[in-house]
Amino acid sequence: MARRQPREVREYSAETVWAAAAYADRVNAGEYLREPENILNPNGTWQPGRQANKRVLAEALANPDLVTDADRDTGREAWHWHQGRCMMDGLRGELRDFKKTLFEAVSQTAFLSTETMFMAVIASQIRAWRVRVMEEAARDDVVPGYLAEVGTKVRAPITVIRSVFSQNYNVFFVTAKTDSRHIVFFSYRDPMNPGHRCEISGTVKAHRDDSTQLNRVKVTA
Repeated sequence: MARRQPREVREYSAETVWAAAAYADRVNAGEYLREPENILNPNGTWQPGRQANKRVLAEALANPDLVTDADRDTGREAWHWHQGRCMMDGLRGELRDFKKTLFEAVSQTAFLSTETMFMAVIASQIRAWRVRVMEEAARDDVVPGYLAEVGTKVRAPITVIRSVFSQNYNVFFVTAKTDSRHIVFFSYRDPMNPGHRCEISGTVKAHRDDSTQLNRVKVTA
């Protein structure tokens, strides 16, 4: 029996890996996919959709011509932003679990092709950077205080700042800013991507840290 040849181990600069992560983010239209996508056809059959970001990143490393100058700029900007954020978290003693791995990933200047864990972490961080930067910018002009008193029914145009899916509850936890510049948060069954604008109605459930919690939220426009 012929012996399998060992896989060649290659080294990539950190800029190259972050640029490949930016390419994967662009290919998947700004969405982070942990696993490959499967699409259900009208006839009830399934077909493969988009690949997981870490797989697209690996393809870009193998085919560097896929990566554009814009991808390199995006990757570099995200990398440096995460470096600064991890540095601040480290000084505050807030590096635990995933953040420790992320800190190690952003601190390296080069990676071996066998370091797939770091590659997967970096693949997830382009979207994370973009969402956090958008959230920080959106909060710059927030009005302190609450949208309305507890129990009040409200209707307001909003811009989504953050949306996180909960597998435990099978809903999206959404943070948004109203046109009156108040922060609201609520759960919703359908996805709402950052930057999405709509009008909602709901009832004020609670006040938390200058934010207004809503329940029974419906999209009205």
